[in-house]
Amino acid sequence: MFVPIKSLSLSSDKIRHLAADLQKAYSSDLEEYFPDEMVRFSSHLNHMDENVSTPEKLLRHIRESDIVDAYSNVKIALRLCLTLPVANTEGNVHFLSLSE
Repeated sequence: MFVPIKSLSLSSDKIRHLAADLQKAYSSDLEEYFPDEMVRFSSHLNHMDENVSTPEKLLRHIRESDIVDAYSNVKIALRLCLTLPVANTEGNVHFLSLSE
């Protein structure tokens, strides 16, 4: 089950910390500035009228809003989340925590 993104409330420091952990785990895929990008993406989501509540919807929003260049690492992290084996659900939970 996915929690609606706007219902989460994490501080920028917590988002940055969680994103740094994810970046370290996937350092060959995610750039070092991924934590700051996640903070910016979280702010972007907080200013949206619609609630984008799943990784699939987040990825679609990035593509349809033509903001891939601004959030390229977020796109990669979402794709990782969606393509990792189901047995590794920790990645899904971890990324959703970051998306606030």
